[in-house]
Amino acid sequence: MPRFSTARLPLITLTLAGAALALLPGTAEAASVTTWEKVADCESGGNWSINTGNGYYGGLQFSLSTWNAYGGSAYADYPHQATEKEQILIGEKVLAAQGEQAWPFCGPNAGLGADTADPFPADPTPPSGKAYDRTRSASGAWSSTTNIDGNTAITEIAESGLPDGTLHVQSLVNGKVYDRTRSASGAWSSTTKIDDNGAITKIASAALPDGTLHVLTVVNGDIWDRTRSASGSWSSATKIDDNGGIKDLSASGLPDGTLHVQALVNGDIWDRTRAASGSWSSAVKIDDNGGVKDLSASGLADGTLHVQALVNGDIWDRTRAASGSWSSAVKIDDNGTIKAISSGAVSDGSMHVQAVVDGDVWDREMSAAGSFSRATQIDDNGGIIATSAAGLPDGTFHVGTIA
Repeated sequence: MPRFSTARLPLITLTLAGAALALLPGTAEAASVTTWEKVADCESGGNWSINTGNGYYGGLQFSLSTWNAYGGSAYADYPHQATEKEQILIGEKVLAAQGEQAWPFCGPNAGLGADTADPFPADPTPPSGKAYDRTRSASGAWSSTTNIDGNTAITEIAESGLPDGTLHVQSLVNGKVYDRTRSASGAWSSTTKIDDNGAITKIASAALPDGTLHVLTVVNGDIWDRTRSASGSWSSATKIDDNGGIKDLSASGLPDGTLHVQALVNGDIWDRTRAASGSWSSAVKIDDNGGVKDLSASGLADGTLHVQALVNGDIWDRTRAASGSWSSAVKIDDNGTIKAISSGAVSDGSMHVQAVVDGDVWDREMSAAGSFSRATQIDDNGGIIATSAAGLPDGTFHVGTIA
């Protein structure tokens, strides 16, 4: 039951036409999510889905007339059916028009009128650049970089090597995903738009032994999966995680045909598995650090899965055994200033982990026996903002960059 039902009071003042809201002088116009949650704690015990039958709904205890008058019906028929964010957005409108006294006890008690923060500030424009590829031969020699996409508006990059020897590189431009293929002979195709959603913020991809390719995207905090068949046709996207708060992701396939997708939520890492038969498991938290800023993953030939986490500029590696048990995290790079990471497996059983430091890329190898080498600078561009990596069946290894 709500502790103080504010919606019993008149929250709105309308013109006779019922279209314009009367703005009271000196009212606050915005408040942080934290403050709104304090109001909800007071009003409804923090239950954003509450409906006790008393005529007032949701975390902020709106009456249906108030909800409709401020545009809530665009989100849901009743307030308690809307998400927390949607209820807060309507609360913002009420606050702007009526001030904290619209919730006469809980508003002032939570400091609603004194908080002027934007609850959902727009994300800053991400840095962007062109896409480049650098190859490590099977003998260990690194090539010079090749510009594979001159678009300059690329903000994210991912890549996967398929069993047929082709390499697929995905780029994110203006919220849309493009795929470019390098044939086994080394020729690059033009880009093909595979997802025109327009609101995608993060991408990852992974290849499976059956020749399929999965491209994962983050849209509004949820993860969607799109599959390219071995014959080359693309499926429509399927939502596989509706968390709503996912900030980043990584993915990797394993020799047994399973696909693992990692999600970054509130600085923690969650892992979700797609069985070889195609069914998805629920997510399992594998890292509760709370401060993870970036992540990457690689599936090795021995069936192990390695997930790297970037924390305070250092890289930590966590291993999933072929049997399914997770190890604790081990710090493999204590540089302290790393800004982005990627990793990929090589057909000889080794793994390479890349770190972006001051716009340059450093590569660290884990041998098939499990020992890590010292980091080696492989790209001194100075302006690199992101990396991706993938191995191919011929023993070569590719590192993609945005600069």
